[in-house]
Amino acid sequence: MAGYSGKPLSEKLGIKPGCAVAPINPPSDYRELLAPLPAGVRFRESKEQPDVIHYFCTERSRLGVMFQ
Repeated sequence: MAGYSGKPLSEKLGIKPGCAVAPINPPSDYRELLAPLPAGVRFRESKEQPDVIHYFCTERSRLGVMFQ
């Protein structure tokens, strides 16, 4: 879904063709929000060395724990 800039959300977030993306705690509609995805985008676990990590956190206390 493109916003006022006309660019898809996936492009705004730095997802490029062939990119490996690791979402952590994504919302249930995460992939739908990113559509359309560039060609060859793969989703994987963060421990598999992705190109892009999207970390979703709703509690400030958990944010600090993740990066220790």
